[in-house]
Amino acid sequence: MRPHVARKLAEVEASYRLAVPAAHRCGLQTCQEDGECGFPTRCVALPSDLSDDGETAWRQEGFDNGWKAPERRVWWKRLPVIRHIAALRLSWQVHTYAGAWAEVGIGIGGPHPQDLWVVEGAYHGYW
Repeated sequence: MRPHVARKLAEVEASYRLAVPAAHRCGLQTCQEDGECGFPTRCVALPSDLSDDGETAWRQEGFDNGWKAPERRVWWKRLPVIRHIAALRLSWQVHTYAGAWAEVGIGIGGPHPQDLWVVEGAYHGYW
């Protein structure tokens, strides 16, 4: 593309962008990439609600796909060593189940993304 055409195209795209209020700069991944909120009408997270451990991104992924996290575990099941062993066991069960269905010709062998999302949450202690 010619430089002067690219510049004009960028100016046209910029004219269609709406100014996002500072209250919507919540720090989610979509907001950090380009400095603008990707969903200003649905943005519910405030900067004070965010944590640096990735739980917000994990919950946002579940919200975007309509998935619900399992019931919150008791505190001792969320301790690091216990939750890592439990997540390993859960991951083994998920992959075995998906592999069993793939052997009889149903599915392609990989687990459902929601199952992997739950395993990730168990590993990190989000639920």
